[in-house]
Amino acid sequence: MILGTFAALILAYGVIQVGIFLVEVRKYYAIEAARTPNDLAVDNTNRIWGALLTYEHENPNQLPETLDELVASGNLRSVPLNPFSGKPVKRMRLDEKPVPGDICYITGSAEYGRRDGKEVNPERIFVIVGYGDPDGEYYKYASGRHMTWNESLRGNDVRLPDEWDCYVVYIEGELGGIGPCKLNEEWYYRSQSIEEAMLNEGYELPIKAIVNDSGQSS
Repeated sequence: MILGTFAALILAYGVIQVGIFLVEVRKYYAIEAARTPNDLAVDNTNRIWGALLTYEHENPNQLPETLDELVASGNLRSVPLNPFSGKPVKRMRLDEKPVPGDICYITGSAEYGRRDGKEVNPERIFVIVGYGDPDGEYYKYASGRHMTWNESLRGNDVRLPDEWDCYVVYIEGELGGIGPCKLNEEWYYRSQSIEEAMLNEGYELPIKAIVNDSGQSS
């Protein structure tokens, strides 16, 4: 009798857990099905961000110039489609007029090593920016915080025009400027500033805004 009751309780518990799991699965697919173009732009940028991290891990101190290189290396199955244009996502320059659905990433360098100089380990770090429609909506990320470039990387020389900054829907990365950081008595960490990295990639500071179709400064 007791064993039968115990077995029934276990069975009931299992049925409840399966029911909860099915509800969560249904909720997940409902959210995925209702994603807006801005949600898809965030997802794409996150996916590319992960592929870049893997690429850098497999190719120390290197990052690809184009997204096609991520596909060729096997880190991306294919370049994601821009949800606004239906074409493959493109890598832009930060000073170009934003195209919703495309991305930008800026690479820089860092190092950690022994404070006595006997060991230095260089590494490649970067920041990635995803663009979306500032007048568009979110469903999947409706409760998320959409931090702009100007909010996350302050500084007169690295500011975007306000009307362009509002296109930013996703930003991630280590590059931001860390001076010599003492990890402990023996080790240190130092990263390049965003200003240094941008100058090395051919940007003019303060940022000179470029209009895509004409190539003229605005």
